[in-house]
Amino acid sequence: MKAIQDRIKSRVPGVMYIDVDWGQLQEQEPPIKWPAVLVDIDGADYEQLEGDGGRGVQRCLAEVRITLASEKLSPTNARADNSSRVAGLAYFDTLAALHNALQGWSDGEHFGQLERVRMRTRSSVRGHIVKDLYYQTVYIESTED
Repeated sequence: MKAIQDRIKSRVPGVMYIDVDWGQLQEQEPPIKWPAVLVDIDGADYEQLEGDGGRGVQRCLAEVRITLASEKLSPTNARADNSSRVAGLAYFDTLAALHNALQGWSDGEHFGQLERVRMRTRSSVRGHIVKDLYYQTVYIESTED
């Protein structure tokens, strides 16, 4: 998680808050600064590796969820003045920068390359725009000391 947070912090300008997703967006007044990125492992599948000698070495296919949330402060409709539209649509520039920072990236130590598998829009956060980006990665986990 730390490596992903650090990558976002160094590569995605304008993000004011980066944290593990602890349900902050479920709060009446989310305790975050906008725009925010929340990171979580949404699920993982494990398989025992053949020939590991009973050491508990497993291959993990994990799905990482990256949530980008922002306040909707400016109009985005085609009839709004240009400067308002540019400000309102800046969210999508941040979304693109976020994807560019993560797609194909690996920290080289803890997990393999991140590969985007889907994106979903949430409609339940009033007055905000929230998108979830899902990436898959693979890593090897061992119970050895």
